[in-house]
Amino acid sequence: MTKKKLIEALASNLKETETRTRVILDTLVEYIESEVIAWNKVTIFGFGSFEKRSVASRNWVNPRTKEKIIIPALNKIKFIPSSRLKSKIN
Repeated sequence: MTKKKLIEALASNLKETETRTRVILDTLVEYIESEVIAWNKVTIFGFGSFEKRSVASRNWVNPRTKEKIIIPALNKIKFIPSSRLKSKIN
């Protein structure tokens, strides 16, 4: 589902304009982004949680050239689905 289709579906369900729905969705996404960037865990009950995780640097070997490369440490965003969402999927 694209963002546009999500906005259309939410607007019709909430009986709101698409413009207002877009603002609401954008605000929600910006809030989640800012909280995750600040190392805060964002939990949406019944859906899941978003959190920032550190990944240590690691060694890697290019299979073609056998060149050894060090992949630097970085941060990733992890989504952990709730047990309710997991049970609905399975």
